[in-house]
Amino acid sequence: WELSESAVVVLSDKFNLADQGFSIVPLRVAKDDTAKYILALNVYTSEIEGDLNGSSVRYEWSTYVQEQGSRIPYYMVIQAGSKTDTIDPVHGSVGPTPADLSRVGDVVTVVANTLTATIHVGTEPLTIDRDWVFANGRVYWTNGVFDTVFFDTSLILQKPKISKVSIETADGFEWGQLLAGNDPVHTFVYEDANMYLVSPWNGMDKTNPLQSATKLPTFRGIAKMASASIQAGTQEPSVDITVYGNHPNLPRLVINYEIPATSASEFTRLLNLPDGFSLAPMRLTNESTSMYTLTLAVLHEAFGFDYQRGPPMNKVVWTTYIQDENGNVFLNEFHVLLSEIGLDVAQGFKPPAELFNVSHTSDDNIEITIQDDDVNLEVTIPKVNVEATKLFGLSDEWVNAHDRVYWKKGVYDKLYFNDQLSNANVSPIDKDELHIVQETPWLHLVEEKPFEAFYFIDNVTFVSIPWKNIEEVV
Repeated sequence: WELSESAVVVLSDKFNLADQGFSIVPLRVAKDDTAKYILALNVYTSEIEGDLNGSSVRYEWSTYVQEQGSRIPYYMVIQAGSKTDTIDPVHGSVGPTPADLSRVGDVVTVVANTLTATIHVGTEPLTIDRDWVFANGRVYWTNGVFDTVFFDTSLILQKPKISKVSIETADGFEWGQLLAGNDPVHTFVYEDANMYLVSPWNGMDKTNPLQSATKLPTFRGIAKMASASIQAGTQEPSVDITVYGNHPNLPRLVINYEIPATSASEFTRLLNLPDGFSLAPMRLTNESTSMYTLTLAVLHEAFGFDYQRGPPMNKVVWTTYIQDENGNVFLNEFHVLLSEIGLDVAQGFKPPAELFNVSHTSDDNIEITIQDDDVNLEVTIPKVNVEATKLFGLSDEWVNAHDRVYWKKGVYDKLYFNDQLSNANVSPIDKDELHIVQETPWLHLVEEKPFEAFYFIDNVTFVSIPWKNIEEVV
């Protein structure tokens, strides 16, 4: 529904949002919308892996907010309920409330406490706006606690069905006076499941210390059950990886080379792609030119959300972009060298490169020297000057390609990401300031000089399900 302007003031005052540094903001839900203040009801059946209670019907009333000084909109849940006992970071333990979700044919019936809706599922798809999708990256609660949420491209690319709805409300329905009209702006139904990976209740110790004591035992219990499921082989393991942007040790550098069309066939044979896959053109930013691209990336990454606890390593990756028979485009990291021991789908444990040296030779330059078998790389790069640079956003197609990262033998990692990736900024590098000398088995198949180079300014955290399909392939 659209919120009236007076309702925005009422909700802000009710939940003391301004004093917490939040403002309710207008948002486009569908791609062709004009931005509006929105009150959304989301009703769904969820199942938490590792939770023995099984699935449950939940509902959430939400609006969209920005933090002071930010331009990024996020969800804020203002009321939530469940058919079974639940917990939330505002109230702690919450008993069951009337909640139901059922479907017979094309008719969906919804109960969310004092609201009952009958939805007739249509056939026309709705193209969702990217701001609405990536607002899922952080879900705030009314006390400022937030869940960090990661998702895959099923949320980005899936088009829900535009539907018609009739609504009845009982006494006690508290949101009716806030709405700009009785009819919702949109009613739509997702027919396929979406999977989210969630880091829950961030900031609890600061915003709600009385409830923070419930966080650890609650989610520790779920984590233990999930761990047991992983050991039993009934649940996939996952690992969080932070790729640092302008890190003082080693900034994230991306250098792009064109693969000429005349070399595409030979390059494809060198990659030994799975059946049905071929090279795909790609552009890194919206200003880039789409072409067959070889990306040389140098980066610093760590496992775990806390850099001090994770094992950091330097890494150089040669990547190209591949597509399946349906035109879905993915990353293909076909050669990787590490400064520390790592994992490799063909070798198991991958030893570090014979030489991986990063040195700050002056106040203005960083030198990178890497040697390993038949690969030699020397790169001299200027240090990042964020204040004196122009920033570019990443293209949607490059972001979406992160759904899978293919390795050797057709094995891939399944990645989950959020607005940290979609809103990351890159800074162009003057190619004349780069000094690159490399010897590789594929060097003769790409143009001698890069056509563009960038620094990543922002850190990006992913959650990876490594070697997702290894049992099918190997």
